[in-house]
Amino acid sequence: MHLLYKAYACEQLDGEGKVLLPGYPAVPNGRRLQPGDKIQVELADGTRLHTTVVKTQFMNFEDSAASRLRATPGFYCAVRVPSDFDAPGIELGASVYLEESHNAAS
Repeated sequence: MHLLYKAYACEQLDGEGKVLLPGYPAVPNGRRLQPGDKIQVELADGTRLHTTVVKTQFMNFEDSAASRLRATPGFYCAVRVPSDFDAPGIELGASVYLEESHNAAS
């Protein structure tokens, strides 16, 4: 599996699913995850949750938001997952992996 990033929040922003924040750093000409890509979210206690990417979206985090998400300010590609996805304790940090059957996001 390929580690994409550490997530510290899973928030419902609108009706299009939950967002695992902050996302992976946006890189010019980098491959973005596609709808249907399979990912795993490993919680701090070692529990692995399987889910599917609904879509990705670019987000820009300023100092205060970046600090809350334990990220540096800048542009990220946030990953949306289904609305029923529940990741208890994600604020402790959860590793987001792309499953091996797919190409790496960067």
